[in-house]
Amino acid sequence: MACDHAADDRAKAWSLGISRGDARAFSDFYEAWFDRCVQSVQSMTRRDEAFALDVVQDLMMKVADSMPALDTSSELERWILRVAYTTSIDHLRQHHRRVHREGQTSRVEAELVDESLADLEQALAQLTPVDRELVLLRFARGFTLKQVGDSLNTTPDAAHGRIRRIVDSLRRLMQGTRL
Repeated sequence: MACDHAADDRAKAWSLGISRGDARAFSDFYEAWFDRCVQSVQSMTRRDEAFALDVVQDLMMKVADSMPALDTSSELERWILRVAYTTSIDHLRQHHRRVHREGQTSRVEAELVDESLADLEQALAQLTPVDRELVLLRFARGFTLKQVGDSLNTTPDAAHGRIRRIVDSLRRLMQGTRL
């Protein structure tokens, strides 16, 4: 196997410079390795570019924080691929946990919505037919207060007052108190 001294010298200079906090060494490394890292992450994870970019962003932070002293380009390549692999695994696990959490949250929220709808239906059933119709006109059909008032042969202000009293009654009914 042929030895590429220039590549080994670059790898050694990058690792030494980055470990010392040399911004120029990191910039050169970033420019040389960024696209390769994105391609490697996409290949490993079979995920889209956005996912790979997030992984590589974290990967580059790890490079800046913890690059060891490396003597050859092959050592550098093995190390960076290992960091890409472990960072990808971390991101996949985070994604899996987030999806699992959000799935649980969605189920809980759906149950709460179902319970709230059932409570609302019971409260609506306790209203008079005219009051129930006014609530439905205003909130389900989106009538304006003027349109609701016209249906009652009254002013928009009077319709607003009546609807406000009906909504207060619904709140009390849903909290378990009776009118």
